[in-house]
Amino acid sequence: MTTRKQVHLSFTPLRYCIYRRVSKESQVERDLSLPEQEAQQIAYVAARGGVVTHNFQDGGISAWGEKGDQRAEFQKAITCAKAGEYDVFLIHKSDRVFRYRTHAVTYKHLLKQYGVKVESVTEPWVGGDDPSEKLIEGVMECVSEFHSDNLSTELKKGIHSAAANKGRQHGPPVYGYRYAEPGVRGAGWALDDEAARWVKWIFETYVGQRAMLVDLARQLNAMKIRPPGTNGARRNVYLDGWQAQTISHMLRNIVYTGQCKLNGDVFPGAHPAIITAETFAQAQILVEARRPGKISEIDAMFAGGLLLCPHCVEAGRKSVLHTHIRSPKTGKREACYVCSVRMGMYRAKGSGLAPSQECPGFNIMEGKIRRMVIESLERIRNEGGIVELLAEHPHLAERLLEPPPLEAPSPHPDPQIIRKELDLIPTRIMALSDQNQRGYITLDQMGNAIAEIERTKTLLLEQLAIAETARPLKLLKPFDAHRLLVMIQSNQHTTEEKRAFLQDWLAGILVSADKKLVDFRIPQL
Repeated sequence: MTTRKQVHLSFTPLRYCIYRRVSKESQVERDLSLPEQEAQQIAYVAARGGVVTHNFQDGGISAWGEKGDQRAEFQKAITCAKAGEYDVFLIHKSDRVFRYRTHAVTYKHLLKQYGVKVESVTEPWVGGDDPSEKLIEGVMECVSEFHSDNLSTELKKGIHSAAANKGRQHGPPVYGYRYAEPGVRGAGWALDDEAARWVKWIFETYVGQRAMLVDLARQLNAMKIRPPGTNGARRNVYLDGWQAQTISHMLRNIVYTGQCKLNGDVFPGAHPAIITAETFAQAQILVEARRPGKISEIDAMFAGGLLLCPHCVEAGRKSVLHTHIRSPKTGKREACYVCSVRMGMYRAKGSGLAPSQECPGFNIMEGKIRRMVIESLERIRNEGGIVELLAEHPHLAERLLEPPPLEAPSPHPDPQIIRKELDLIPTRIMALSDQNQRGYITLDQMGNAIAEIERTKTLLLEQLAIAETARPLKLLKPFDAHRLLVMIQSNQHTTEEKRAFLQDWLAGILVSADKKLVDFRIPQL
């Protein structure tokens, strides 16, 4: 009798990872699109006998540009694919994942390397092996990118037209305003009475009392006035309180005069004004006069951290003077050097120092410090008898008509710079760990990199010990004073060349608190 063998066929269902995305938070809050995408994906998997092993969604984030790489759930899906935890990456539509064709090609190739196939619920050509399917897939990726670019252009046209014809603001309301109809974007703006009162106070105090931005920020924080962004808005969130930069942006915003500004064009606005055009114009004059600007715009010979704050040095810390541009009463733009600790008070929480340690403030204009430096160098030179020596040996004077091309002694490393490098080491180690978790580097590569960082840390600690024990000399030789004087007064060298020469030869220039004396510090060899 013939016996039939029973054959058992085993079937392993494909493991699916489903991913979906929407661009706006409102779509997440109202359950728009995401539930429908998920339902269709689950039905797709069930019809093919598969099983959903991973389920990811990103809400309120775009897939365009650099944001495409910042989607947390999408990156988790890529990490799971590398670990071999699923077989198919299922999307509802390609533009839910990729808006930029380069991203599409890059991530699809990466998933293919991990042995994962990409499929789409609504696009049967995605992931196909047929040449015609690949062609359609590539064309549709280009169409998706074009659609995003073109939509942005057309949207800007519509906003520009609305602003020109109706004077209506379509973006989120700035501080001092609210939506005319709560929750309705595009319905225009109305006054937020409480915030508008403080906007008016900021402008009037800034113009009337010529108040500093840091002082305005501190007064608002002391009165516990709600800063911009703390009313649920997603933009311009300043949860740490008022900052000088926040107020600076407000002072330059023309919408507070009841006008609209778009792409450089100004239109009459449909929203009410908070301040007058005259007050705004006066504020712009003061803002421009206090504009930091660029060092290249002015003749700032002592920029680059060469000047030291006398108050901070007396308190036992090194604080350099930062370069700003100010317009004295003459109207001429001139460099002004301000204590960096004082500038740190511009932050919402101040400089981070105790009130007793904070700098009372020190600043000095370029013209004054230059006169003081020249007078001090001349005094040191004359006390050393250099003038008489040059009179006896004219050939030396001829050789010194131009600054000598001598190499200056190298100063010791700045302890503050070394400490900043040491503070960055934990961040670098965390970055390596994150790259390892994302699969960008292996454990061995991460270990080697951390070992190299530890060796660098050891060298930095040794340099810090040397830098902290080194003390700059306060003695400047008469002949060196003459060389510096020749360079400063030379008409054949640019300000940048003079500044570089001073930074090579000097470790710092300390001005007395009464702005009458100058102390030159040269690096110790």
